[in-house]
Amino acid sequence: MITLYSRPGCIPCDALKALLQDHGISFNEIHPIDLSKAEQDQVFAEILKVSTITTPTVPAVRIDHGNHSHWLSNSGKEDVSKMFEKLQKLLQL
Repeated sequence: MITLYSRPGCIPCDALKALLQDHGISFNEIHPIDLSKAEQDQVFAEILKVSTITTPTVPAVRIDHGNHSHWLSNSGKEDVSKMFEKLQKLLQL
């Protein structure tokens, strides 16, 4: 299962969403702003674990594989196409 964390009006978020849709990859989309404070804190903590910067950014993706999850974050430096390539590699596991 893939979860895309995004926000309205986020150009990289929309670009990643389009790539997922264009490749027929199913996903759930969540806007962290719609989550409770506790849920936001949990999501942001996970994003920061894989981020190269100290502020959580979107888009971020969680890929659930059985009992564990993989996280990808834009980190503000990586373009969305590279993020999508990493996502495709993880989906081949």
